[in-house]
Amino acid sequence: RSNSGFTTGYFPNGEQNISSRGIINGDNRTIIEDTTVGPWCNTVKLLIVGNDNKEYIGSGFMLGPNSVATSGHCLYNEDWNGWAKDIIVIPALDGTYQPYGSASWTNMECGGNWHDYNDNQDDWGVIRIDANLGNYTGWLGLRWQSNSYNGETAMAVGYPWEDDSHMYYGEGTITSSSDRTLVGNWDLSGGQSGGPVEKYYSSSGYTAIGVNRGGDDYTYSDCLRIDEWIFNKFKSYIYLTASYLLLILLLPMLMSYY
Repeated sequence: RSNSGFTTGYFPNGEQNISSRGIINGDNRTIIEDTTVGPWCNTVKLLIVGNDNKEYIGSGFMLGPNSVATSGHCLYNEDWNGWAKDIIVIPALDGTYQPYGSASWTNMECGGNWHDYNDNQDDWGVIRIDANLGNYTGWLGLRWQSNSYNGETAMAVGYPWEDDSHMYYGEGTITSSSDRTLVGNWDLSGGQSGGPVEKYYSSSGYTAIGVNRGGDDYTYSDCLRIDEWIFNKFKSYIYLTASYLLLILLLPMLMSYY
């Protein structure tokens, strides 16, 4: 039986060479200067209207052409009296610049045990959107493994409430691994919930291994670990086939004949 699995990322606009990252000692998150290249281009800001008619923010990351992974509590929240009433997805937002535009939700799903029991071990969510933004932003790879991540370095990406028009990332060390939780010392704050916790692998490129969830102020951050079940759930939303990708790549050439 396999003890790990992965999908590869897709970055149509290339990747940034990340040579310097935040050092976790106080708040050392780093602002993303160019959000249009990988691995940042697929991270999204969520503009949420709760069932209480109040506005909230969250983060997420593209799973495929028209699907977004996020936290369950960005979609269903008892503090909002239930499901979100409206969600706008803005990939790669940089100040007022929206390089890929925005999209609206068409349907949403969250973990059953999050919905029914407020269980943070099932705090995942997926949003379907009304535009194929992922064809332009690309998406992260996904990974699950049964082995511990302890001692490995990861980075958390998203839109913090303190400056929610800019994307930030923070790097830290994973200090504890359990079935559906990774604990580490990366910097995190409200608004970043739903954003990816990711690592770079030579086999899959920039790859999500967790979903930002929360933590304890000044002590630790944690995320929902992508286990085999969540991996397969998220993977089921990636429906871009090789032939469709080939069509996208060939489309400019085909159009040049007309």
